Amino acid sequence: MLLWAKCFMQLLWCTKLGWDDQMSDELQAMWQQFCTELPLVFDLCLPRHIDATGYQDIQLLGFADASVKGYAAVIYLRIVDTADNTSAKFITCKTKVSPLKSSAADESLSIPRLELCGALLLARTLHHVHSVLSSEIPVSRCKRGRTHRQFVPCAVFDMSEINEQRVSIKFCLKLGKNETETYTMIKTAFGEYSLSRSVTFEWYKRFKDGRQSTDDDPRSGRPSTSRNDDVVKKIKEKVRNDRRLTVRELANEAGISIGSCDEILTENLQMKRTWVYGYDPETKFQSSQWITKFSPRPKKARQVRSNVKTMLIVFFDIEGIIHYEFVPHGQTVNQVFYKDVLIRLRERIRKKRPEKWRNGTWFLHHDNAPAHSALSIREFLADKKIPVVPHPSYSSDLAPCDFFLFPRLKSALKGQRFQDVEEIKANTAAELKAITLEQFQRTFQK
Repeated sequence: MLLWAKCFMQLLWCTKLGWDDQMSDELQAMWQQFCTELPLVFDLCLPRHIDATGYQDIQLLGFADASVKGYAAVIYLRIVDTADNTSAKFITCKTKVSPLKSSAADESLSIPRLELCGALLLARTLHHVHSVLSSEIPVSRCKRGRTHRQFVPCAVFDMSEINEQRVSIKFCLKLGKNETETYTMIKTAFGEYSLSRSVTFEWYKRFKDGRQSTDDDPRSGRPSTSRNDDVVKKIKEKVRNDRRLTVRELANEAGISIGSCDEILTENLQMKRTWVYGYDPETKFQSSQWITKFSPRPKKARQVRSNVKTMLIVFFDIEGIIHYEFVPHGQTVNQVFYKDVLIRLRERIRKKRPEKWRNGTWFLHHDNAPAHSALSIREFLADKKIPVVPHPSYSSDLAPCDFFLFPRLKSALKGQRFQDVEEIKANTAAELKAITLEQFQRTFQK
């Protein structure tokens, strides 16, 4: 609830609305929905009393997670009583919105950085809760696994905390303290989050030798060998020969990384990838070209999509294609037609997957189209004892046909002109057979 309100305030800031400005219809709808659902918070009940009498072990458990909108940390108290009964009590939680790189709402930090922010928030919250509860409740360290070995405490620092300790080391040097005394004072001041003995001695020596800055030294890194004149010339020649090459293809041919190839194209050659304007059956990615900022805009003749088309039904598993057929011209895919398709599918499974057919270890997965969810289809599947994997509504990302098979077929066939339906069927069947076993396996592993 609080995170949503924080995200909404951040969104208002990104749209640069003033106090008296009118919100858009979309923002007003979001706010009205929030106000409507806000009374539901009264249905949420969290017990605040923690009964720690008759305990055998008490542990603090912390969890943190992050998304593009924000990150959060939550703390629980796990209590094991003398009868080995375990209970968990909610203690507290912290939420923060994702910081933005600029005023653009879509320019937030990456997920790995946000997860580090969540880990830092969890470490600070856990340290605070432990310091508050330790005076009243003897909290032991967290344990893991069946061996009950204790977790090694993991300190999460940000650069401001590290820099603060380095300043303290420099201050101790000016007071005339030696290395051991400085480390003792740092350990006393920062506790378990203090720098190690070797790091403290190293920075003490640096300040003693005359160093003034408390920042890290700049890292030169390994000199780049991929952006030399020969590689730049090679990339330029390949682009001039074929302006539709992708960055990955150019990088593979030149033997350099994708990032170095992109820097050569954008910085050394001052090129960018632009779309060829004008509607074309090719995808925008297929029709894009590399141009410089002085190149004229590419042109091509306007084309219209052909009315010659057909519908394809495909069933496949991790081992490849099981059955496919083309819908006859003028035929509607209704429950009657789909039932006949399922009958033919069962026969194909019996022939191509005999072991799964005998053991009954195969499952059917289709989406929630009306022809698939009709009563006659459900009765047929139940009568033939065909187990069906449930498909959530509006979840095309869970259907391998939608994110793997059909996009692959369309990408390979786009830009080609076919004279009739039979030619379309022949090329489609050839593309289906060209898909390797490894590609099917990677699809289901995703």
